[in-house]
Amino acid sequence: MYNTGKHVSLRPDKAHLVNMSGGPLGYSYRLEEIRLHFGSEDYQGSEHLLNGQGFPGELIHYNHDLYANYSEAVRSPHGIAVVTIFIKLSENSNTFLNRMLNRDTITRINYKRKTLFALHSNQIS
Repeated sequence: MYNTGKHVSLRPDKAHLVNMSGGPLGYSYRLEEIRLHFGSEDYQGSEHLLNGQGFPGELIHYNHDLYANYSEAVRSPHGIAVVTIFIKLSENSNTFLNRMLNRDTITRINYKRKTLFALHSNQIS
């Protein structure tokens, strides 16, 4: 988990790759990071909007068919695919997200450029 100053970035373990393809995508895209955006209200924060509405998270994928890494892909045609997650706060809770985003965990990265490593679901206190 990394605080960029604009969002919290979660980078998946490279030993467990996640790819996305099919539908309107002509290539296969690899998950580079999950960006959690915190806005002034619980229903907004994302950089991308749907019908004028923002959401609290986005998945950033890069085209691994054409490019070796995210840095190369982000500057190139067909380089990245962004999937906005439609998250809504509710009475029901998600155990993993609760442990990951609890006060003790999230305050470890409360300043820009702060990082917390080794966040696996069984390692979060």
